[in-house]
Amino acid sequence: MEQNHSLLTIFLAILIASIVIDVFRGSFFMFFDTSNIQLYSTYYPIFVLVSILIHPFLIFILFYKLGKRFDLKVNLKPSIIRLLLGSYLGHFLGTNLIYLIIGGENYLSTLVGSIISTSFLATFFLSFSALAIAYLTNNIDETDDGKKGGF
Repeated sequence: MEQNHSLLTIFLAILIASIVIDVFRGSFFMFFDTSNIQLYSTYYPIFVLVSILIHPFLIFILFYKLGKRFDLKVNLKPSIIRLLLGSYLGHFLGTNLIYLIIGGENYLSTLVGSIISTSFLATFFLSFSALAIAYLTNNIDETDDGKKGGF
């Protein structure tokens, strides 16, 4: 039962994080007047830089902390499936949610684009790497008897 709870936590964490990431990235167009080229060209690169710096750092920290309490070896396949599904569904929902909030002319192309998009893979690999590193550091801490360099 405890492992199912952990798997659900991982699924919900990746789902919510993916939605938040896409809504944050799309929110730039809600809050800034993109018709003002000077304002747009000044703030958009800063926004992209902040987005690029914050997204991987926060995802890694979140899943590293979750991975410290999670046995990846026992639940490798279920965790990979949940991470893939959660990141795909989260990016799909986030992309479509921000499009519905902002509005636009051609929703069908956004819908199709979000269905076939592979942008979720970056979030998947980042979160899985954090889980794996947390698992490995847990094993090193448990088996290390004062000597350096052993798993």
